Amino acid sequence: MMITRGFFLAINENPEGIVQDFPFLCKALVMFKHNDEELEQASRTLINNFKKLSGNDWPTYFQKFPKDLQAELITRFGI
Repeated sequence: MMITRGFFLAINENPEGIVQDFPFLCKALVMFKHNDEELEQASRTLINNFKKLSGNDWPTYFQKFPKDLQAELITRFGI
């Protein structure tokens, strides 16, 4: 969890650095199956913070994600 926590902190400190690759990060988070509630909450927080940062651009940005990924993100992370 230590590496993951550092990774999430880095993204939260500089979210602009992952804009181009954010859909790939989301796909990785969706594919990563685990039983760690702390990691699940950290993933949810990261995604929702990115969504908030995107502001009014979020709907347009999110529409570019593959439909199956959109559905998973909505279902699993409530975005």
